[in-house]
Amino acid sequence: MAKTAVRIGRGQDNDLSLKNDSVSRHHAEILNKRDGSFSITDLDSGNRVYVNGEEITQASLQVGDVVEVGEVTFTFDLEA
Repeated sequence: MAKTAVRIGRGQDNDLSLKNDSVSRHHAEILNKRDGSFSITDLDSGNRVYVNGEEITQASLQVGDVVEVGEVTFTFDLEA
């Protein structure tokens, strides 16, 4: 993840565009902080964001965390 922020949503103007009606146009944003840690923020989405099964508005992310954006589920990981 070379960018400091990655926006996730259904709209084509997102960094990660998910073609699923359960995903809001601008659903969430993952931030790479200066200290090297990561966080995710719900951008006031309709179907919320969950990390490891817990609804969040903002949360820290660790490699292996399971993230749900609407009905789309993925595991947070970093490329080597």
